[in-house]
Amino acid sequence: LVYRYDMRQSERKRLVTLKDEDGDVLPCYAMSVDPMTPVYFILGGTSTYVQLFDVRSPSAPVARFAPRHLRSGRQDHVTGTAYDWTGREFVATYNDELIYRFHVDKDAVVQDEGPPVATAAASSSSSSSSARPS
Repeated sequence: LVYRYDMRQSERKRLVTLKDEDGDVLPCYAMSVDPMTPVYFILGGTSTYVQLFDVRSPSAPVARFAPRHLRSGRQDHVTGTAYDWTGREFVATYNDELIYRFHVDKDAVVQDEGPPVATAAASSSSSSSSARPS
């Protein structure tokens, strides 16, 4: 679960709930906010995929990222994420694996390349050739 806190409001707002295909909630282990466009953030947890969200419409990920050899149903999961200063690239660490660098506009997983491992709040994931607007 990811919550949004606004100091001007008295209550927190649920922003994203990561779920697997069976509807079970997935723990979130890492979150990073794009330093140049702070409406975008990435989440990683017990899924092989790092998911890119837009805070303005967080019901489904904008894009998903994973190393090609980890997309085949392995049990590796994301343990940390960090954007570079431009917001165009980020790194993700995996348990019992290496550190991988992803380019936001070039490395998004196309829906046909693997089954969705995690979705947000009962929506299916999708991505296009460009993960987000420039």
